[in-house]
Amino acid sequence: PIHNVIVEPYPMVSSKRNKYEIPSMKAQGNELLLSSAINGDVQAQAYLGMRLLLGRDVEIDNKKGIIWLKQAAANGSEYAAKMLKHADEYLTL
Repeated sequence: PIHNVIVEPYPMVSSKRNKYEIPSMKAQGNELLLSSAINGDVQAQAYLGMRLLLGRDVEIDNKKGIIWLKQAAANGSEYAAKMLKHADEYLTL
């Protein structure tokens, strides 16, 4: 579930083949994910933590990734708790 997130309409631009695409979709998705995580969405917290650890569409930030995984685990995410066990083997913070 998404909590209290207002998303501005995406501006549409035409491509060479008269198709439409959404610019900066990854940036918009990251903003939505971060907003959901801040608003307490446990799945968003766990997913954001893993994206930060793996560098998926974001710059790798192990410290922030671990913080988000710990938050998700504290909120009941078994997935985050499992990922933390594996992350601790490879990361020294």
